[in-house]
Amino acid sequence: MGPARSLLVSHNTSPPAASTKPLSAVTVRDLRLTYSRRLPPVIDGVNMTVPVGSIYGLLGASGCGKTSLLKCLVGLSKPDSGSVLIFGQRLHQGLVPGPGVGFMPQELALHPDFTVAENMYFFGQLRGMPIEKIYERISFLCTFFQLLPADRFVEHL
Repeated sequence: MGPARSLLVSHNTSPPAASTKPLSAVTVRDLRLTYSRRLPPVIDGVNMTVPVGSIYGLLGASGCGKTSLLKCLVGLSKPDSGSVLIFGQRLHQGLVPGPGVGFMPQELALHPDFTVAENMYFFGQLRGMPIEKIYERISFLCTFFQLLPADRFVEHL
């Protein structure tokens, strides 16, 4: 995957406690976002549903609004109108997307002088994960995303 791709990942973790389990991890309805009144909207009328437990990729041309949409999904940008629900709850209700939803922005750069495993280890440490859990996740993710051997430098992927 190149840096121009944004990816929203919902993996099998428990959503926030609720009386009934939502059917979707992410629900977007009629989302609209503008950065300036003088320019056309960056996002206009977007609707999407990401089922719980799924992996969802968002692909498109440069400048089409992928990153802007994802920033709305995780609460980094406030849309002009429409709704965003994460596990059935609005973000403004104090909900942080949490462990059930991951966001990999295109601005996040991997360290080119690190191997695949070293990059994953670095970010695991930043998140405060126990070392054993970091190694477990590296093994799982490298297998799942077919990144083996993990001792390759990321610039060679």
